[in-house]
Amino acid sequence: MYRGMIPQEIIHDLVQRADIVALIGERVPLKQRGRHHVGRCPFHQDHTPSFTVTREKGLFYCFGCGAGGNVLKFLMLFENLSFTEAVERLAERLGVVLPRDVGREAASPHRERHLAILRLARDFYRACLGDPGTGAAAREYLARRGVSAEIQARFQLGYAPVGPDGLLKFLQGRGFGPEEMECLGLVSRTAGGRYQDYFRDRVIFPIWDHRGNVVGFGARVLEGREGPKYLNSRESEVFRKGHTVYGLHLAVEGIRRAGHAVVVEGYMDAIAAHQCGACNVVASMGTSLTREQGRLLARYTREVVIAYDGDAAGTAGVLRGLDLLQELGLEVRVIGLPPGEDPDGVLRTRGLEGWQQLAQEAKSLLEFKLEVAMAGGRPRTIPGKLAVLRQVLPNVARAGSAVAREEHVKLLARELDLSWETIADELKQLRRNDWLFPDKDSKTDYNMITEYDGRGKAEAGLLRLLLDHPGYLDTVRESLGQDFFAYPVHRRIFDEMVVCYGQPGELAHLVLERLAEPAEQDAFLRLLMCDVPGDPEALLLDYMRTIRRGLEREARLKILDRLRRAEEQGDLQAVRSTLTDLQRLLATKGGVRDGRTAERVDREGQEARYPHLRRNHGLPAKC
Repeated sequence: MYRGMIPQEIIHDLVQRADIVALIGERVPLKQRGRHHVGRCPFHQDHTPSFTVTREKGLFYCFGCGAGGNVLKFLMLFENLSFTEAVERLAERLGVVLPRDVGREAASPHRERHLAILRLARDFYRACLGDPGTGAAAREYLARRGVSAEIQARFQLGYAPVGPDGLLKFLQGRGFGPEEMECLGLVSRTAGGRYQDYFRDRVIFPIWDHRGNVVGFGARVLEGREGPKYLNSRESEVFRKGHTVYGLHLAVEGIRRAGHAVVVEGYMDAIAAHQCGACNVVASMGTSLTREQGRLLARYTREVVIAYDGDAAGTAGVLRGLDLLQELGLEVRVIGLPPGEDPDGVLRTRGLEGWQQLAQEAKSLLEFKLEVAMAGGRPRTIPGKLAVLRQVLPNVARAGSAVAREEHVKLLARELDLSWETIADELKQLRRNDWLFPDKDSKTDYNMITEYDGRGKAEAGLLRLLLDHPGYLDTVRESLGQDFFAYPVHRRIFDEMVVCYGQPGELAHLVLERLAEPAEQDAFLRLLMCDVPGDPEALLLDYMRTIRRGLEREARLKILDRLRRAEEQGDLQAVRSTLTDLQRLLATKGGVRDGRTAERVDREGQEARYPHLRRNHGLPAKC
């Protein structure tokens, strides 16, 4: 393993030297289609070729599931590698020898040693479970739960013996100190300062990171014994509960085959699913999903089905987690389990076929949240209906397609006994209503959509143009400023382009590395897979003109809104002042001047400001 951060110039050199079409083509059948190569996506059940690879940009993208990135990202996803491992694999392919003193592990010099301790602890617990005498009670418990020997081996289940220091002595005999074990949560100190095993007389569930490294343990008390039902390793340098999805490395292939991941709450729920053949199931190790867990899932799928215990599914923590998943660009559905039932019990009574039927019938996130919001009955009062809208309307806005949003609007109209037009109007006012989006992140995520109006298409087209012609950045900033986007995801991409412009390396790759959210990466990769549809300079003028008209329209609407409020309040002075502002705006931005339309004046004004962009586009040579 290497030490120290891998220099960025080495990574960029490897990525630029790699033939992404050749590398992916060895693993995925590709056919050339113009400047791109297409095939069936290896990351989901792709029935039509939606997987696109472009050699020119060195990137891949699937229009079906949203997976995309450079050659390193492909290796990480396809072969389940860490970033460092993908760099090593690519360097080996290209015949590049990495310096011995670089690598990611220097940021954590004890990581490899700690992982070795955890692997040995797992082996100790496994041996104890298999011991004829020591592990008898634990084996009987697992047999009663229907966990086969094969599944026990696959999930590396073990048993922590009753004695106070069995694991402590085992690890000390292999040269590890108790202080190291304590920081990993394997031992604890008594009041007298003596070390003892933390887990005793419990069934052990190893917890892995997404690459399959053991990073911690969960432990269940045997039936009839005293103590908390479950204990988990304390968080450490290698284990953070909110950054870990239980069983993910075992479920990757199942997720790809099924096209979605199913998330349950506990270890035994996930194990029971795999026992029945539902190998796309993982566990969140708690009811509140985190953004980091969502990002992990988004590496492998764009659809997540939640199957929590019926008693826990509607809690505030669960709902926050579901909203986080949707904000990350994932499609979310919820399996409705009756109160008192859990996935483990459903799987044992209904089997794989019954479980798959439940997954197929899972409710959309909106349907589920609406059901929770109206658990006490349909609201009949205006405050009651507004309260429901506050809970569910942001989810309608974040829906991934116009079709889904329209269906959701119809559903809300039926359930709340309101007109379709009323709900649609509330949705249109979404971005101007603070009560719908109290936090900045939600406002941003709402706009991460793929269906744009004319203004959005102009913004997207402008960004795509700038990726090929970054020299136009100064022109755009001089003409429009820095904060002219209606869609925050476009503003985010533009800001990163400004930061990366002039740095060594391919601009597209530099920007992609700086975009953290899956929805941002998805929007950016979609842009990159499009071609510039014409003469760049003519397009630049057209895009800026469309965006400027949108800005003028926004300014006019704001003034009209001020005028309306001033009239409602009877403030004549404010009315006169606002009318003056409106007349000034109309005189300078709209109407007809000297027999020319405002659009023509705007276009001619741009050419006057930027004579170096003037070309023969069928426009007059002079104003």
